[in-house]
Amino acid sequence: MPKTILLLGLLIAVLSAFGCSSGGDVDVLTPGEASHEQAAEKTHQMWGLWQFTADPAAETLDVVPMRIAEMHLNALHFLEPPPFVYLSLENLEFNSNLIDADIGLRHPFLGLTEFTGFDVCGTLITNGSITGFSDPDLRMAGEGDTRLLNPDGYSRWWNPTEFPVNDGSMFSYKDGFLGAPDSQAHYNSTLNAYKYFCDDLAADDPMSDVTQEKRGMFSAGKKNIRHYTIEMGTEGLIFNYAVDACWMYPQGDFPWTAPDDFAPEANRPEAWRISVTEVENTLWNDGTESGGESSLAIDVYDWFNAHLNTVRVESPGNFGMVESETPIGGGEGYSTYQIDIIDATPGEGSIDLLICIESEDVGPGGLGAFFRYELTVSPESNLDPVCDFVADDETPLPAENFSPVVVTFDATGSYDPDEDILTFEWDFDGDEIYGEDPDDNYFGDPDNPTHHYTSSLDGDVSLRLTDGNGGEAICSLEVVVTAHQSKNIQLRSQAVDLGVDPSNGDLWIVYDDRQVWLYALNNWYDDETYKYQSCWNNADVKFMDIASGGYAMYMTIGHPGYGCELNFKNSTGGTTFGVGLGTAGSSFFQDGTNFGTSGTYANNLAMYFGVDNVGMGYYNYYMKELANPYTAPPTYNVSGNMPYSPVTGYNRVFHEYVVGLDTGLEGTDFWFLEAPDYYCAAFKKVPYSSWHVLSYNDSYFGAGSEQTDDTGWTADVCDLSRDDTGRFHVLDNVSDEPVIKVFTGSSTGGTSHGHYGDSDTIGSTPLKLDGGDFDGKMFVLHGSATDGYYLSIFMPIEMPE
Repeated sequence: MPKTILLLGLLIAVLSAFGCSSGGDVDVLTPGEASHEQAAEKTHQMWGLWQFTADPAAETLDVVPMRIAEMHLNALHFLEPPPFVYLSLENLEFNSNLIDADIGLRHPFLGLTEFTGFDVCGTLITNGSITGFSDPDLRMAGEGDTRLLNPDGYSRWWNPTEFPVNDGSMFSYKDGFLGAPDSQAHYNSTLNAYKYFCDDLAADDPMSDVTQEKRGMFSAGKKNIRHYTIEMGTEGLIFNYAVDACWMYPQGDFPWTAPDDFAPEANRPEAWRISVTEVENTLWNDGTESGGESSLAIDVYDWFNAHLNTVRVESPGNFGMVESETPIGGGEGYSTYQIDIIDATPGEGSIDLLICIESEDVGPGGLGAFFRYELTVSPESNLDPVCDFVADDETPLPAENFSPVVVTFDATGSYDPDEDILTFEWDFDGDEIYGEDPDDNYFGDPDNPTHHYTSSLDGDVSLRLTDGNGGEAICSLEVVVTAHQSKNIQLRSQAVDLGVDPSNGDLWIVYDDRQVWLYALNNWYDDETYKYQSCWNNADVKFMDIASGGYAMYMTIGHPGYGCELNFKNSTGGTTFGVGLGTAGSSFFQDGTNFGTSGTYANNLAMYFGVDNVGMGYYNYYMKELANPYTAPPTYNVSGNMPYSPVTGYNRVFHEYVVGLDTGLEGTDFWFLEAPDYYCAAFKKVPYSSWHVLSYNDSYFGAGSEQTDDTGWTADVCDLSRDDTGRFHVLDNVSDEPVIKVFTGSSTGGTSHGHYGDSDTIGSTPLKLDGGDFDGKMFVLHGSATDGYYLSIFMPIEMPE
């Protein structure tokens, strides 16, 4: 036969696998054992393939039904009568001993939709040189044989060794008109490669493009094309071909055009697609010795019972058969099986795996689906890393706090036996995805990371180690983290000011309706408790602060007869003192502060205000201080008379400029935050006659002009507070972006430490902030009448160092 005709015959033959074999990536026949009684149950079958095993000594005869052929047929009987109008060859290319071609197959029954096919496979039948499988009847094409290099699977249908040869029926092997004669071996391969034809697939599409809904349908009258890459054997093109088609008469009314018009039995019962994922592969062969292990996740797609399969994997000469009957997962139309290859002595370079899927629908010993997979073998031996980690002693588990909850893990006990450089990948949220941004981000070193939990977790934290040479190890730790809400917590109404009890961390908030509410730390600020009405009904609250044990100071304006009043109350709301401070129209009430729990003036309260004496040409500003245990009237700390004109500079304080007040860490200094001269400076009390004068104390920070960066603040600066380390936090609003800037002061202008907070964590207009001497948290009030009012809590870990 001329070589060109011979090639055409081969390519057409491969295409002609138009059949009813429910195979996807692979079809296969796996003989097993069954009793005579089991076979008798299927005596109604008219066509089939059986295996007979006789035992003369026991006088028994076992019959194993390997696969019934009621719905499978070799469609060559319909495709090959001349002229050859149902087969086409396109884009033929020769490259040494490789042949590439697109082969088209047209359904032979135009307009007869009742003959719509399913699971059509074009099988290349060849000689085979690979044997040694657990089933001794299996034989496959290998190196030196004519073989298909890009198969979708392997079929045990229609090979001349196991099916009646040329008996004229549709259920037998049939010589294709364009096949090559092989009188010696007579195509001895029992497992032959195929390409899968259906309406979903173009020439080069992968099997993953086959949709579950269309069921591998080959519509009547339609032409489908698949691309074949064929390697010529050492003895030339030795091949024949078959067309395997699956079919069942449609159900319902004419016309039959949709998959649902055909009963499910129109598909083959075997798995139709298989995909393989290498979970682990440490196989090696250095030319002298070999070893290693491999773990595979095999997804089995089955039209019927995707969870009722047995998966077998083997590779003659490399390892024996390994099987699994229980899936470890899956999804719609597929199940996932785990195969662990342990006792392996792999060859060099790579090894071929034969994967057999036997469906329960087919029955023991029945035809299944075959898939071939190439597994890489490393040229060097490699040991897996040793994976181990614990929660750091500084963050014991279970952990509970406000979000973000800080947990540090210590994996310094992990190592690689080969001393390879390890890559650490973390899964902190238990979703089995490693290195996910931002869920798995961390601070610190890869083997000693600190993770910030913004939501609660009750699950596993996992570490995956890889050594760059195929070695991998995964270890996990059960972690319980409770993260309480800390940002944008909605408040009951318009909040005016807040204060933190430095002795226990309780939070007090005064609202525009003059009600004071307590939010206790011991219940994570989840519950609010009404404490008392803060002042007369027709007075407004200006500001407040809290000393240890809940002693509150607040300023009100608008009280009849007094104009304004400074009030001190105990923790239950009883009034300790009430002091009138002149008329509201000429007084400016800026802020109050506590002195913390330590230092010279521990637990004192103080406030700052100024009074204009315009008619007399001067003004005064005052500090009023109430000393613990709050049994004496407040002490007046007066600056003295000053000319009535604005004063500026870091060594000056002008009452109309002050927007925030706090004390130094020891309580001996008062820090005034001013705008618009943009300084924050320290002042101390200096005895002067019967008065105490506030004098500049040689320490300040700020740029002296409006700044949007971290060196100063803008015209929208809101408030000042101190943390328990002595650093000052300035609440600013830069171009409608809330931000908290951190400083320390000095005689030369101090240091900026950066900033924290943004429009996500402070979700509305910033108003007030207060820190505390309790545990370093910072509290921010923000909101408006239209947006509502909220509280955001910042943990020390969120602040710049």
